[in-house]
Amino acid sequence: MDLALCYELGFGVKRDVTKRKTLLKENNTSTKNLKDLIKRLKGNPDHSTFQKSSLRRLSKDGYLPIFDFGRQYREEQRLHEAESHYQNEMKTLGSSLGHSHPLVQQVRLQLCLLMRSEGRRTDAEKLQLQMIKLDQRIALESPLTGIFATFLADLYGHQGQLKEVERLQMHLMERDRRRLGVAHPLTLVSMANLASTYSKQGEWKKAEELQVQIVEMERKAPLNKELPQTLENMSALASTYKSQRRWKEAEDLEKQVIEMRRKALGIDHPTILADMANLAKIYIDQGRWQEAEKLERQGMEISKKVLGVQDANTINFMANLARVYNKQERWEEAKQLRMQVIETRKRVLGPEHPDTLSGMANLAMTYALQGQNEEAEQLRVRVMDSRTKVLGAEHPATLTSMASLASTYMLQRRWEDAERLQVRVMDSRKRALGADHPDTMTSIASLASAYEVREAWEKAEELTLQLLETRTKVHGARHGDTLESVENLISIRKKQGRREEAEALNLREMQTRNPVIPIEDSS
Repeated sequence: MDLALCYELGFGVKRDVTKRKTLLKENNTSTKNLKDLIKRLKGNPDHSTFQKSSLRRLSKDGYLPIFDFGRQYREEQRLHEAESHYQNEMKTLGSSLGHSHPLVQQVRLQLCLLMRSEGRRTDAEKLQLQMIKLDQRIALESPLTGIFATFLADLYGHQGQLKEVERLQMHLMERDRRRLGVAHPLTLVSMANLASTYSKQGEWKKAEELQVQIVEMERKAPLNKELPQTLENMSALASTYKSQRRWKEAEDLEKQVIEMRRKALGIDHPTILADMANLAKIYIDQGRWQEAEKLERQGMEISKKVLGVQDANTINFMANLARVYNKQERWEEAKQLRMQVIETRKRVLGPEHPDTLSGMANLAMTYALQGQNEEAEQLRVRVMDSRTKVLGAEHPATLTSMASLASTYMLQRRWEDAERLQVRVMDSRKRALGADHPDTMTSIASLASAYEVREAWEKAEELTLQLLETRTKVHGARHGDTLESVENLISIRKKQGRREEAEALNLREMQTRNPVIPIEDSS
């Protein structure tokens, strides 16, 4: 009966009336029974036999993830065939059940994942909006709407509206806690999503608080200790420690994840590669180049052997190894690897795929570090223009490209061109991320530094004071970034001949670093 239904609807197979009739006859089932089932599916999907199936229960309990079929089709070079299949399936199912039916929406979801795997974010967003408009129950309690609410959060995130993402994910988390309980797998997923959004906003303490809760709850369940999702959440917590420069905690936790995966899956399992890459980043951020290089090489060789030379993991390890070479000033080795990364990504993903553009941006960085500013400029202009076209003018990656190009203009003493881009980046990040976000503060610092180079002292001081106030509020008076802002402000005032103000500020900075140093009463 179920297979006959699939052939009648065109769900997972090509619609075929003859096969449907044959299957009904073999199972001694009438066409009327099939039509009654379709009527129930169409009219009341939340209470249909589909909703009561074992598949539905497993999905509801959070044990059936959504697989990335897009990656499988890409590896088999059948992307066009896959997209055509999904389009036909949406059409045939939609004509039978209605275009907003959950089964039709599920097919749209798979097509959307396929488009995203190709880097076609604009097409994927259009499909996401279509899904959301067709499903008008976003604010209700139905578990089915969680997929579409998650898609809406993804759309806000792509547009840089992280506060909207946070608001929506907070709603989903509270809903799941109330409906399913605090320790339910889907509730933990909602918590992990919200923690990820906090991390993107630089709110590390909020992210850490949620991630610690998740890991502790998962560790308490005997069956969960070595499940993939548990290890993913441990790795996310390690990343949060890394972002706070808590290197020992980050390194210990990431090593624990690697050891648990190797024990469960084997030493060369592909899943371990992401954890090796994360541990290598911890080494890189500490300047432990030899350890980082050894791990990147090891990961690259395993990935080549298990997944192939053109797999995304292999290419990413090559890109990360080139980064290590950059840090060691091994320019030629870095350039060769980065050119290889670009050519492979162009061939596999296309010339305007976000990963291809990232490879070009990294090569431009190598040129810039060697002082080859013309080559760096040409590449950075191409990357910025392509990202603007593919991702949009205010996408975080596009803004990073603008900031990089501005730094090249500064080296070329093209002050006005640099300032125009830096102001644009700063304003866009303030609007999208907020004044307290680390990327926004980086933009303010870069623009203040540019004004200082041009001896535009008033503008430089205004921005430095603004940054000092923000860093004090976010990090506290004794944080390294805050003290760096104080030192910059002292330098600006000294260069203007305001030595008494500079000395007073310097004394206060010394007292902040070492509270035993007394400060004279200004009165």
